[in-house]
Amino acid sequence: MRANICQRVFAAADAGRLWSAGYAMTSVNGITIANSRGARASFEGTDAALCVKMSGADSSGYAEAYDADVSRLDASAVAALAARKAVASRAPRAVDPGEWTVVLEPSAFGELFSCIIGQFSAQAVDEGSSFLCDGLQRKYMGSNVSIWDDYAHPLAPGMPFDFEGAPTQRLEMVRSGVAHAYVTDSYWAKKCESADTGHALPAPNTLGPLPRHTVVAPGTRPIEELIADVEVGLLVSRFWYLRPVDERRTIVTGMTRDGTFLIENGEVRGGVRNLRFNQSVLEALSCCEFSNAQQRTSSYAYSTVVPAVKIERFRFTSGTNF
Repeated sequence: MRANICQRVFAAADAGRLWSAGYAMTSVNGITIANSRGARASFEGTDAALCVKMSGADSSGYAEAYDADVSRLDASAVAALAARKAVASRAPRAVDPGEWTVVLEPSAFGELFSCIIGQFSAQAVDEGSSFLCDGLQRKYMGSNVSIWDDYAHPLAPGMPFDFEGAPTQRLEMVRSGVAHAYVTDSYWAKKCESADTGHALPAPNTLGPLPRHTVVAPGTRPIEELIADVEVGLLVSRFWYLRPVDERRTIVTGMTRDGTFLIENGEVRGGVRNLRFNQSVLEALSCCEFSNAQQRTSSYAYSTVVPAVKIERFRFTSGTNF
């Protein structure tokens, strides 16, 4: 099945005279937890992923898909989308850095959002590296932003207990921009004198408890309408090489990659050269609008369900020659 998926990717690359790279993955995972205190928990699950990068002489395009059922991955559609981006972004023009209106596709927004997932940990709050150190029941984001952790979300189902065998709560962390909760395990629940939310990682680890299946609530309009509202801006397929600059202030740096396009008068005009940014994630989430469709996006460090997003005044600091 994986070979068949790859064959479809190669066919799209050949048709567009492009190079292709990426991976097709299937997995079956199982875990059983038992201890002398009476914990008994067992779970089995499947997962599948397809990540495709198509490259031309001076351009590239990216697309991805994830599902618990490999038969639902549409390899031809994913490959065709990556190929269209690579072709459409040929001969990219340079644009000036500065503050831009951006529309981030889910893969780009998921990468940016992943930079603050760890801040919803009781350990990060206790150690002073989380923006939540300023307290719960405070507004940190726009009123249209709601974030929760949901192991049972249909786009990203996971196991209903943590690596200590404790039941994992479906936890609302942010509602209408106001922070309501962070996650705990048995150790941090006791230290913080709060309930165990069931978010322990395998021991030993240095990260403490973490959300494992974060979800950002969608908006009301399709991505096409978000783009149509942009007079001058950028459409971003993907970010890469993100690194923290100021953890507490949620400032991160990174670059666009594999399909960055100029938007003029509500229409996508063509490819632009990649840009580096320095941006506070909280500031971005304070002046944004989400699309009405969610998509699962993932990497080796996270899995989350997010919509596309339009963000005002996104700060690009420098350009590139590619």
